[in-house]
Amino acid sequence: LQDKNPKYILMTHNHMDHTGALAELKSALNVPLAAHAADADRLPIPADMLLADGETITFGNINLAVMHTPGHTPGSLCFYTEGYLISGDTLFPDGPGKTGSPADFRQIVESLKNKIFVLPDETQVFSGHGDDTVLGKEKQAFEAFSARPHDPNLCGDVLWSM
Repeated sequence: LQDKNPKYILMTHNHMDHTGALAELKSALNVPLAAHAADADRLPIPADMLLADGETITFGNINLAVMHTPGHTPGSLCFYTEGYLISGDTLFPDGPGKTGSPADFRQIVESLKNKIFVLPDETQVFSGHGDDTVLGKEKQAFEAFSARPHDPNLCGDVLWSM
């Protein structure tokens, strides 16, 4: 981050693989930590800002839309600016983030259908792990997945191609 001027630390969710060095990062950057209220109490350090669905975070000439996308965690967030989506662990290439129960899986699917899959197909998706993808490809894979029967208790690591 040399020669950069970060304005915030934006949390997509509260899992340890995303928060392990949070205290050190916040200390080094000296910027506000922002998270959704449903995940903030499980962070290793207090959030300075609580984000809600529909808010906008502005820095420079970039406006990021805050999207509450529960399912992976109760307070999962995605951030969207025209053409780009930071999906955290809500969406990966070929599937959603891991869910802990069938109810969580249904919730992440609703988050995807109502918040993410309504965005333009050409949107570049940057997930919390691994490769990036294009939203139109994920929509098509989800539609094919949805057309097939599935166990009503489906949860965990689910791939659209299964």
